[in-house]
Amino acid sequence: SEFNRRDIRVAELVAEFSSSALHKVLQIRELEHSSLHAPRDEAYNMAFFRDYAAKELYKARRYNRRLSYVRLVVDNMEKVKSLFNQGEVDDVQSRMLDKVNSVLRDADIIAMNSDSSYSILLPETDYWGSLVTQKRIRKALTGGLKLSNMKRDVNLEVYLRSASYPADGATLEDLEGVTESRLKRLRTSLFYRSDLVRRDFWSVVNRVLGQPGEMRTVDGKIAVAGDLNRFESPLKSRYMHVPADRMQEIARALCREVVEASRVRGIIYCGCSDFDLMKRSLRYLEQLEKTETSFFLLGGKKRANWDLHHVVPIHIDDRHFRENAFLLYMNEDYAYALIARKVGEDLIGFHTSDFYFVENMIAKLQEQYQLRSQI
Repeated sequence: SEFNRRDIRVAELVAEFSSSALHKVLQIRELEHSSLHAPRDEAYNMAFFRDYAAKELYKARRYNRRLSYVRLVVDNMEKVKSLFNQGEVDDVQSRMLDKVNSVLRDADIIAMNSDSSYSILLPETDYWGSLVTQKRIRKALTGGLKLSNMKRDVNLEVYLRSASYPADGATLEDLEGVTESRLKRLRTSLFYRSDLVRRDFWSVVNRVLGQPGEMRTVDGKIAVAGDLNRFESPLKSRYMHVPADRMQEIARALCREVVEASRVRGIIYCGCSDFDLMKRSLRYLEQLEKTETSFFLLGGKKRANWDLHHVVPIHIDDRHFRENAFLLYMNEDYAYALIARKVGEDLIGFHTSDFYFVENMIAKLQEQYQLRSQI
């Protein structure tokens, strides 16, 4: 009742100034948003990403810190766009970015190169840390990127690779180049061109080794039948038939390399039925303790307690470890895997230097037996 005409005029005058100020604030906010973000609001544009990356690389050089770059690609985007309308494609892209952002830390950012390619920057993160992030992203995306209608169902095929400063380069362009080459290498991987992705560890072993009889020895050489040939690759992957003690020889050779490059971080998983026998055959236990590589022995006849930090026996009562043998090794530069069945005094199996195959086999092994995640 006390609000009179004079008060109305004052309110109108104040409202005019206030609305003008608010309008400018909203304009600036909209400009900032449009200048930093890509057409998809969940990702930044590349101009902002490159500026942010340059500042983070400067800090990494100045304070001797680590930094990683990850490239995410949707490999079947052209196929998806040809089968679904733009609204459905936009929806699945938004879901994908929401899931990726839920995994990233506050300091991490993702930017959009194109609708099928994204760049992720991970400050204060080395190469192993980038592998952990990729693993979390893949887990977050599992089962959540399906497009479907009355006629068809399609999943986005998402692949990730990374590079790190300073090991892989000193500029963003260097890291982008290394990552691109690793993506090309990924496309030749067993996991990329097979049905192994959704299988567990032992299912992959059985798939690669095939049914009994599909691998046999002819004139001293291993021969494979059926579709197992597709797992072989010149200079990268081969089937083999060797004496059982060759496993210890290979493990010993890997340990020797680890000792010679003691500053390189790595991880080894070895399936064996006798911990003590493997321990005696390694010969480099004291030197391994001074390296950055962890060596885990899995299986064994009984539990063993060794006063060692980097060579750790983990007893697992599972017949698979008695019937099969495997050796998985990965560091920042290369990887090796051997999987085989025990046939008398011999091993008949498969070995490869396919990095992506080894990385995924280690992740599957850790998940299946709830081992402490090292990658």
